[in-house]
Amino acid sequence: VDYGLAEDVQDAFRRFMEKGKRYFVPRTFLSLERSIQVIRSAVGVPVLAHPFQYHLPDAELRVLLEKCIEFGLLGIECLYSGYSREQSSYLLHLADEYGLLTTGGSDFHGDAKPHISLGTGTGDLQVPFCFLTALDHPEEDRNPFRVFPYFKKSRIFSQYGISISESVIKSSCFA
Repeated sequence: VDYGLAEDVQDAFRRFMEKGKRYFVPRTFLSLERSIQVIRSAVGVPVLAHPFQYHLPDAELRVLLEKCIEFGLLGIECLYSGYSREQSSYLLHLADEYGLLTTGGSDFHGDAKPHISLGTGTGDLQVPFCFLTALDHPEEDRNPFRVFPYFKKSRIFSQYGISISESVIKSSCFA
């Protein structure tokens, strides 16, 4: 683009890098198992991002989660600027049911997605800071709701309709 060989990035991809073009390189994909192994070996925390993008019904999403957990998955993205409150509530409850850490993201990608703001996404997304701190030691406590007692009076509960058991209320991300 800078040298005038293409009008923009999309034009460059179309002209030079699509299948059948001179600079096309076929994409390779890691299996779920290998992806999780690589993340864990790098001391990362494997999280299933954007679970609704798979367009799976509940039963099939549960099968996917169970398979990923078998491979070592530790978390699921529950808060996302593209999710409705009902979708986030559903994922928060799935995380609780499966003992997964909860994460959230704005899907900020800089200039590639200029309509999305860092941290707030396309609206009023607010991912609790404790979601991040829970990732520091993911193996110590896989109960994703351990972070919620601090927020029990905040809008996260009313916003997502979360009810908390007594055992969960006894723990805190500040413990």
